[in-house]
Amino acid sequence: MDKCSAIDCANYLIFLMGDNCDDLSNMKLNKLLYYAQGYSLRDNDKPLFYDPVEAWKHGPVISSVYYEYADSGNHIYNYDSSKLDNINEEDKKLLYKIALNFGKYTASYLRNMTHRPNTPWYQIFDENVMHKEIPSSLIKTYFDKLSDLPSCDVEYSDEEFIGYRDDEGYLVLPADWDDK
Repeated sequence: MDKCSAIDCANYLIFLMGDNCDDLSNMKLNKLLYYAQGYSLRDNDKPLFYDPVEAWKHGPVISSVYYEYADSGNHIYNYDSSKLDNINEEDKKLLYKIALNFGKYTASYLRNMTHRPNTPWYQIFDENVMHKEIPSSLIKTYFDKLSDLPSCDVEYSDEEFIGYRDDEGYLVLPADWDDK
């Protein structure tokens, strides 16, 4: 699989972040996908997904993702587990890095990052033109100037890790797994 849909990538980000991120809104999800697309164009010399990135009032948006999650409110957490394999391993690693490095920021902060002078959105946005496409070449040129994402080696596959690590590094399983 060379490229997947932005919906597939969004689904994977929701899988990674949904339960642990209480502010995964449509805006934040779209900004994370924008960063994923930019780093894929830069690092892999190919787009992550085939859907266009558009310049909307509040920053870069992938309209298919926006409309898919338009009724989800400010906490998107439901994902389709049957679609997780639509993403290849290389792209899963990239999405993991994006979630880890940018997921900590609020939607507003990510929006403001995309509104800085000389960003692709800043260069393309026109209040008089709804949903103007941001060319992939412009996104790539911009991301070519950004620093590398830190490497994030994952010791466990997604299927092997359930629960979380406490302050001492011990694996804590969900309470409903208790054998009592």
